[in-house]
Amino acid sequence: MQKWDARESPLRSVVFQLRPRAQVYVHRARWVFGMLLIVAVAGLIFCFYIPILQNQNEIERQTHERIIELKQRDLDLLDRRRDLLRDNIAERVGKIFVAVKLPGISAPLADIGIGPQGEAVIVGWDGTILTRARGGIIWTPRPVEGVTELLSAIGFGPQGEAVIVGWNGTILTRAPGGTSWTPRPVEGVTEILSGTGFGPHGEAVIVGYNGTILTRAPGETSWTPRPVERITADLYEIRFGPQGEAVIVGDNGTILTRAPGETSWTPRPVEDASAALYDTRFGPQGEAVIVGQRSTILTRARRNGMDTAPDRGCLGILHRPPIRTAGRSSDPRRGRQRDRLHLAIFPRNLSRGNRQ
Repeated sequence: MQKWDARESPLRSVVFQLRPRAQVYVHRARWVFGMLLIVAVAGLIFCFYIPILQNQNEIERQTHERIIELKQRDLDLLDRRRDLLRDNIAERVGKIFVAVKLPGISAPLADIGIGPQGEAVIVGWDGTILTRARGGIIWTPRPVEGVTELLSAIGFGPQGEAVIVGWNGTILTRAPGGTSWTPRPVEGVTEILSGTGFGPHGEAVIVGYNGTILTRAPGETSWTPRPVERITADLYEIRFGPQGEAVIVGDNGTILTRAPGETSWTPRPVEDASAALYDTRFGPQGEAVIVGQRSTILTRARRNGMDTAPDRGCLGILHRPPIRTAGRSSDPRRGRQRDRLHLAIFPRNLSRGNRQ
């Protein structure tokens, strides 16, 4: 049999020549088809699966928001129940006192003040300052660097400014709404400062031992000494009346008064009243009461021309009740011996060696 020779057929020769190129085209076609398939699958995922995921995420988000809304309603309901319970208890029981333990606070506390916005501040020995926000239950220590003296009194102004006074001429001030206290020493004043008060228009007055009187006009930061001639007794407290009249009381029956708008103080001695006077308060119509040592009670009827508007800062229970102390102790200022068998004055006048 005769063998077929490719070279003898021109068509066969052309086929054999184009075969490698055809294989290349086939491979390219397969690659293009594979890419198109991948793109098609990705398009299907993008068009169908991703919206499904987005829908699921939206459903989960709405579910979580609904859960949060329900929890918030539960919290609001608990708050309302708590308020109702507290009001009910307060209405039925009246005044409820709860002992508060303050970790790390062991110093005696001398005074407490309530600001016009309801904030409370406590001061005491060793520079102790504690604050509590309105309606709060937590007391926060607010120490002032370098202040370790006994802080004896705290006073609030009508706009919320506050002043703390203490031993060795210590004066600390705080602006309305602030949290930090700024020392405001007065040159030459090293006495024990025992009381501070604000007038209805923002004027501040500080009183202390040895007849010390310091005043500060509204909006100012510096204090001006206002000594009264022949008054060297220890001054314990300053109070303002509803119209701005001021009364200072102190040792040896000392009473000083100042009319509204004036700067000078006038002694008002009372016959047969030579005991130490510790505190004074005004009533809503200008009547005044002074209390002191040896069961001393001094009263003054309503002043003519005084307004009858209520004085929100001058009524209430007399604060700083006397503390019974035994034995004898040295006066921290003069060094003389005082008999402590009687009812002593508030803690700021006790020597450091006889804390009770």
